[in-house]
Amino acid sequence: MDVIIGVDGGGTKTSVIAIDMAGNVVAASRGGSINYNFISMVEAVCNLVDAVNRLNLPDSVNIACLSIGNPSIDDVTEDENSILFINEILKRINVGKIFMKSDAFMALYGLTRGSAGVLIISGTGSMGIGIDKDKRIHVVGGWGRPTLDGGSAYCIGVMGINAAIDAYDRVGKDTLLVEYACKFFNVSNLRDAIPVLNSDDVKKSDLAGFAVEVSKCAELGDQVAVDILNHAALRLSDYAISLINAVKEEALVAGIYGGVFQNNEYIRDMFAKRVKERYPLVDIRMPDMKPEMSAAIYALGEMKNE
Repeated sequence: MDVIIGVDGGGTKTSVIAIDMAGNVVAASRGGSINYNFISMVEAVCNLVDAVNRLNLPDSVNIACLSIGNPSIDDVTEDENSILFINEILKRINVGKIFMKSDAFMALYGLTRGSAGVLIISGTGSMGIGIDKDKRIHVVGGWGRPTLDGGSAYCIGVMGINAAIDAYDRVGKDTLLVEYACKFFNVSNLRDAIPVLNSDDVKKSDLAGFAVEVSKCAELGDQVAVDILNHAALRLSDYAISLINAVKEEALVAGIYGGVFQNNEYIRDMFAKRVKERYPLVDIRMPDMKPEMSAAIYALGEMKNE
């Protein structure tokens, strides 16, 4: 039996699915991040190989194609690391063909099946992608850790930590974030968190986790936390408006995806309100297909067209 393996590689975890050539699900698994912009290439490759091995496919199964949505890559630029990544995978997995696009591209494909549309992702990181009627790809965001990735959980988390520090140092507004930061870092005094904040072991995903605490404070009416969420919603809606302008379609699907959109109703509503004010005909929705399935379906379509 031939199968296609679809991969959704997020900034924190990777989801994998195997389908037969009729599109039926055969197996599914999960693994660690494959984002080699944040972890080593060796670790990224090992995480993907491990996730594929966890599918426990019988020896009689032939992997016709591996279709990867990878957050490490940008669909509008050449990337030598992506070639290296694919070559390392080919050394370790017996597979006929590999397709690799950004995770955003694969998620958008699952929403529009290749038609014009835009998608904004806000999880650990953030970015947006649009495809116009001529199949040209447009991207925004996704600049990485030094820029905070505006609108992402990482940005929300870091802004929350900075607001807590400013309040502690009496150079910023009073906020519940001081108390919540102490709990988050498991310290009684915020200055005791300095070794943790400066540790080489602290990952982007660790600081992104503080976004949950920012949301809790916002729900309690903390204005500093509310302002941080407003900042995120504004940036994400700016991304969407920029892409809709680039795609030049006012009545299209605008997908939203990622943990920030899924778990934060306030940001989701503020985002939709602002985009709709500018483009009332846009259909804002979350993808109804898992991104790993989108990646697999994309490959299935590409192979049928060959």
